Amino acid sequence: MTYSRIRTLIEPIDNFLDGGVPENTVTIIQGPVGVGKSTLALNFASGASNNNWKVLFHSARKANAKERAARLCEIKPGKMFDVMEEETIWEAVTDRVLLTRPNLVLIDDYQYVRTKWMNKDEPTRLSMDVGMVKWCQNITQIAPWPISFVLLGYPRKDGSYRGSHEAYALADAVLSIRHTPFRVAGEHKRAIVAEKSRYCVHDTSTLFRFDQEGRLVFEPNESPAPVTETSDTP
Repeated sequence: MTYSRIRTLIEPIDNFLDGGVPENTVTIIQGPVGVGKSTLALNFASGASNNNWKVLFHSARKANAKERAARLCEIKPGKMFDVMEEETIWEAVTDRVLLTRPNLVLIDDYQYVRTKWMNKDEPTRLSMDVGMVKWCQNITQIAPWPISFVLLGYPRKDGSYRGSHEAYALADAVLSIRHTPFRVAGEHKRAIVAEKSRYCVHDTSTLFRFDQEGRLVFEPNESPAPVTETSDTP
């Protein structure tokens, strides 16, 4: 099957996805708290927006998403880059998607987005990550414009992922961000590992770090092995 690609202008990520995020697909980016998923996603979103794609970045839990986006993202004039923060009701997210018609939607802490009919304290809400993937897939199938979703989530302290592994089985691609033993100026480098893909070769990885401005710096000439997890998950 041939897919049109949403290029992010982040070469290693576009390479992982065989040229960019395929239209009408769902990708999950997973990793422990503090590893840099949100910062990576904002870099990701900025590149796609500056490459003429309409982007919606939604942060389910963080109140400073707009401030961080303004600080990290160098959006060129005339580009559409919409930021939505502290919204956990997916009907509201759906309304925003239908109103703005973005091509790329990034949802941070996606397991915390729930239907308005579900009590936020219900134990069953941990299964909502599966519901979110299915909801996103439904949107890609019925939307009269090209749209793709990138969902960002994280594991529990015991290493198991919140909700069900079904979500990862349903997604079109899964990327993991991990801490590594390697350091630059006292800071751990991270690794992005392509664990699953329905539309390109996976099981590849690359090292990266963030500079002082929060921008991605990749280390293409260094071996990413060995990659290990640290114990800083909540």
